[in-house]
Amino acid sequence: MSAKITYDTPKGIFFSVLSDGKFHQKVTQDTQGAVLREYETSDGTKGTKYELVAQSISGELESLSIYEGEYGKNILVALKGEKEDMPVVVSLSAQSNYGEDFMKKLPNIDVKKEVKLVPYSFLTENGKTKKGITIYQDEVKLQDYYHEENKKTKKFDPVNGYPELEKGFEKWDSDDWKLYFGKARKVLVENFKKHELYKEEIYTVPVETVVSKKDIDF
Repeated sequence: MSAKITYDTPKGIFFSVLSDGKFHQKVTQDTQGAVLREYETSDGTKGTKYELVAQSISGELESLSIYEGEYGKNILVALKGEKEDMPVVVSLSAQSNYGEDFMKKLPNIDVKKEVKLVPYSFLTENGKTKKGITIYQDEVKLQDYYHEENKKTKKFDPVNGYPELEKGFEKWDSDDWKLYFGKARKVLVENFKKHELYKEEIYTVPVETVVSKKDIDF
């Protein structure tokens, strides 16, 4: 069993993705470019914080890891920073659209090349909110590794070990779908841990970057 390391202080520049589909980094009030954001937690606590907000983050992947907190698993995507010992770390809830979308595209990433991560959140024509992370390499948009378009049905079928829909799924209720997506997420997380860049190191992640699905769905 490999050793697990818990840092006494965060080693990295940490970002999270919130409901607006942008990267957020908590900073002090005197930081150049800082924006004040008012927030309310799930228990009704209100507050304010200063943040730097980014549309995208680019860099070469350095490592992948998982932080298990009181809100569940957060996948940590570390990109090489300007300083060797100070990576840029993107923290994504494994239960969020952002985290799942990243894990679905991860196998298609060439780790020897720079990536560009661009989160998004927008309303579709039918009034539903669509969220995820677009990943570019060589100016090409990477696709979902776990789904393939069926030329006959024009729908996307699960491939590469992603759970298939059982017969009669058209009649599934919300509990059935919850079980299915839970099973699918488990496959994504298991494969995430098998990636060549995955490390068992556990960062002491700043609490403001550890988000739950509730935090990004308000």
